[in-house]
Amino acid sequence: MANQAVQRFDDKNVVWVPLEGMDGFVASILHVDDQANSVDFLIKFEPNTQVLYHRHLAPTYTFVIEGDHVIYETDGSVRESRPIGQYSVAEVTGDIHSEGGGKDGCILLYSVRGETDDLFEMLDKNFNPTAKLRVSDFQAILDAQAR
Repeated sequence: MANQAVQRFDDKNVVWVPLEGMDGFVASILHVDDQANSVDFLIKFEPNTQVLYHRHLAPTYTFVIEGDHVIYETDGSVRESRPIGQYSVAEVTGDIHSEGGGKDGCILLYSVRGETDDLFEMLDKNFNPTAKLRVSDFQAILDAQAR
């Protein structure tokens, strides 16, 4: 194993799309199941990013494909930095946080499984709700991505 060449994830065939009003990352929607309220998608965070504050409204499973996935507290301090290969489960706790990529950015697989259409609640800088991301929003992104 010590003699194996290091390989990076090749994303040249991934269709990355920016999400309106959200800077610091692009997304690629892989699958949406509106009957099961589930979405699978990739996020590619730019290096040293900290994106929108939000809370999870559904259990979220993540796997770090490349770089470091950084979770931030509401005061901007680093809560956790997840390296390549780390799998994490975020239960619904009402926890407010932001996240982003480390010094080399991050590519992250998300799998979200909701009981309803509501998956994430986006918050402003004062932590007031501004929008919800729903299964139907991800379906609209997937439809646009396919064009």
